[in-house]
Amino acid sequence: MKEAAELAKAAEVMVAEGKASSLGEGELLALAAVHGFPARINCALLPWRTLLEALKAERPDSSGQPA
Repeated sequence: MKEAAELAKAAEVMVAEGKASSLGEGELLALAAVHGFPARINCALLPWRTLLEALKAERPDSSGQPA
């Protein structure tokens, strides 16, 4: 979960600022090009946000049930 959150944050920085981070290597680096197309930023980040929400929903709460 932590790694996914770090990758999602790196993707967000690349898309919003057009800068690569230390995690932004390989195929993830392609997201930096989206910076030039502001109307597409939310489109590029949707899969990352969806992944994080799905992971949150799978994490059990204090009662042991998924959130």
